[in-house]
Amino acid sequence: MSASKVRVLIADSLNPVAKKMLEDAGGFEVADRAGISAEELVQEIADYEVLIVRSRTKVTAKIMEAAKCLKIIGRAGIGVDNIDVKEATRHGFIVMNAPNGNSVSAAELAIAHIVSLSRNLVGAGRSMAEGKWEKKKFMGREISNATMGIIGLGNIGRIVVDRALGLKMRVVGFDPFVSEEKMNAIGIEYADDLTTLLSESDFLTIHTPLTEKTRHLIGAKEFKQMKNDAYLINCARGGIVDEAALFEALNSGEIAGAALDVFETEPPKDSPLLDHPNVYCTPHLGASTREAQILVASELAEQIVDYFVRNVVRSAINLPRVQADEQAALWPYVLLAQKLGAFAGQYHEGTVEKVDVTYHGEEFEEGGVAMVTNAVLQGALTSGLDTPVNLVNAPILAKKRGIDAKEHFVSQTGTFTRLISVRVSGGKKSHEIRGTIFGENDARIVQVDDYRVEAVPEGTLLVSRNEDVPGIIGKVGTLLGSVGVNVSGLRVSPPRKGQNQALSIWRLESQVSDETVSKIREVAGLHACTQIQI
Repeated sequence: MSASKVRVLIADSLNPVAKKMLEDAGGFEVADRAGISAEELVQEIADYEVLIVRSRTKVTAKIMEAAKCLKIIGRAGIGVDNIDVKEATRHGFIVMNAPNGNSVSAAELAIAHIVSLSRNLVGAGRSMAEGKWEKKKFMGREISNATMGIIGLGNIGRIVVDRALGLKMRVVGFDPFVSEEKMNAIGIEYADDLTTLLSESDFLTIHTPLTEKTRHLIGAKEFKQMKNDAYLINCARGGIVDEAALFEALNSGEIAGAALDVFETEPPKDSPLLDHPNVYCTPHLGASTREAQILVASELAEQIVDYFVRNVVRSAINLPRVQADEQAALWPYVLLAQKLGAFAGQYHEGTVEKVDVTYHGEEFEEGGVAMVTNAVLQGALTSGLDTPVNLVNAPILAKKRGIDAKEHFVSQTGTFTRLISVRVSGGKKSHEIRGTIFGENDARIVQVDDYRVEAVPEGTLLVSRNEDVPGIIGKVGTLLGSVGVNVSGLRVSPPRKGQNQALSIWRLESQVSDETVSKIREVAGLHACTQIQI
């Protein structure tokens, strides 16, 4: 982290533990502007690297256009529907949430709604408040041995399952991203499709994010597939349930009742569901516990510190998902990939039209290295664009420039356990740079085209090709010395069989002018010279 402090703006009410953690970490200047209006935020955001919100503030394209220094938009909670993630990605802003802090609180609320529905607790309480004693009217049902159908088995969903199994419920699950084997391992019966789940559920609880695919996931068609004595519980996101269809299903007797903590419009205005006798509503209370507020605030603060101090990205919505333990092992290769991409992008003369990233080694898995590929593109594009390029927006910028990026996987590595190869192509030229990690996160370039080398990809590098005859390296060194540039390292790769040129990688303590590079290119017997900054 640089000597100047990272400026953080808190736009919504947040537990003070977050501000304290950031300030105690050192290097952070935190402004608590809870309740700031959208207009004020547009005026003030320009100087901040981090914006922290909860659900009140809508982070729009207008706000992002005004954010000249922003790197992270942090959501103290799970849902990010109040953030224009697509626009943030275009700008290269990392969108982080705090997916674990309120998981227990949200899961417990779902269980509370299941119990409340099963025993008519809200209706019975209203009746008592009116001075009535209606025991027969509020006949309930046991949840023990009842079937709970669950959609979505992320952090919250799995906690709900754990609590439901403790209450001796039968649990059936539906999640396209969780296998039958994994469901069975935690005591869940696997539903092949949504129709099966709906037809078997006594209590249907939803724990999936709101996306274009899940919007109105439960509508008129789905209510017709449910038992007429079944209950619906939605403590996830408004919009997953079609509220108009729910109202009709309740009135027609297609389902028995519902409990809603979230709504398509919040707060809901003039919704007939609010007064329906078979609907229990709460005002988005999923994270409204003292414990959850502390946990989401501290979780997000810790992630921000990790990013700026430890160079680790966690819980980024618009970056490829990587588990924390996997990222620790993968991160050195992310940094290596940035350097390989930067080397390849600058070494290649002309327009880059194609980038092929080949992963050598059985430990690299398809689908698990997207962040590494992003890093290659980031490195390759950085020197050629005025727009800031990072892990978030690199794929978008590459696509916009018409660059075809592909991943390849090879199990054999030869000398090395893991190896990354980056080939950039454009016009009639192509260059391949290979690299690996030595020892404790020691990044090295081990091959440039057909030349075997061992070079540290850092700082200013001068890459030259020359005839393998005495005196040329001395002349280059003399020219560098004449302009006051010190050489801190030199790696020479002799010609391989069938070649007549050697490749040299000079590590310089400072950059040289274009004029000096031109003079070096004029040295007799020297065929190419490229300055690279990493």
